[in-house]
Amino acid sequence: SWTKKSEGIIREFEVIQSIRGFTVDPRTSDIVYAMGELQKPGNNVWGLGVGGVIYKTVDGGEHWSRIWHGKIPSSLARYMWINPKNPDVLYVSTGIFDRGAVGETDPETDPTPFGGLGVLKSTDGGQTWRVLGEENGLDFRYIGSLYMHPDDPEILFAAAGHVVSELAYQQMANERRSPLGIYRTLDGGESWQQVLEPEGDLLVQTFSAVDICPNNPNIIYAGSDVAIYRSEDSGDSWDLMAGESFSWGPPGVRAGWPIDMQCDPRNTDRVFANNYSGGNFLSEDGGRTWMNASTGYSGAQIIGIAVDPFNPARIFAAGRSGAWYSNDAGATWAGIHNPGDNTPLAGGCLLYT
Repeated sequence: SWTKKSEGIIREFEVIQSIRGFTVDPRTSDIVYAMGELQKPGNNVWGLGVGGVIYKTVDGGEHWSRIWHGKIPSSLARYMWINPKNPDVLYVSTGIFDRGAVGETDPETDPTPFGGLGVLKSTDGGQTWRVLGEENGLDFRYIGSLYMHPDDPEILFAAAGHVVSELAYQQMANERRSPLGIYRTLDGGESWQQVLEPEGDLLVQTFSAVDICPNNPNIIYAGSDVAIYRSEDSGDSWDLMAGESFSWGPPGVRAGWPIDMQCDPRNTDRVFANNYSGGNFLSEDGGRTWMNASTGYSGAQIIGIAVDPFNPARIFAAGRSGAWYSNDAGATWAGIHNPGDNTPLAGGCLLYT
């Protein structure tokens, strides 16, 4: 059962507000932070009609106070990390790969093809905030994922990525360098270094997830729409585990954006990826191969579904990650085929013939 706890949540006229994440203070569960997104109704998600907001409660949700308001345009707020040694120090990621943000390019008015806000930092429990951005070394400031080192809260990793504009793509191609990738700070966000930079045919990738293995923080996973990476030396070097064919995921599925990743605390070779286009996937060999772990759950936007008229247990479904089938009335599913390189992930309608 659920009880609505919304006193103090400010509703603005003609602004849609969505909560993107919660973080509980390590000292007491009465202190909770809620990170959110602001959006104008009917706004094109690639445009500038997106902003962010952060709320805080100190009485278990009975009352909320708005402690950061990015307004529109700014960038949505998603992940928060609290320094366990000093819980007044907060870090918040801003951005996600498919939402616009402040500074997004208008080629006629803005010569900079890379937008985004960066990472927010507070040292007083959210009373005041600083934006850690380009001057701190974040050359790309759509931070879709943020992770704090379990033993040293001064060390954080950020996954920076967004579906870039044609202008940004051309700049990266001309310079043969990409600001998208994984960034690391060793000093609490004051300075960041790009420790994973895509190269060659994989120059343009939309990085959307990064995760540190809790039982061995030297091992870190990172994922984009086309590849999975692993580091065994705290981010100094990285191995491409999956993505040589511009795709990763279970057989028959083009996985797309990993919206989050989770390393098994008992086994560093075992990692889960929750996929934006639908599905929860599991690797048991360090990210090289993947299997479907979505039984009972898809998370996908299902576009169409069809049932075999001669065998009702055989079902077909089209989702954003491609076409799927089940031979046991939907208890388990498998992908039909990989759409291939550079193929849109949107599914279509199904008609059984």
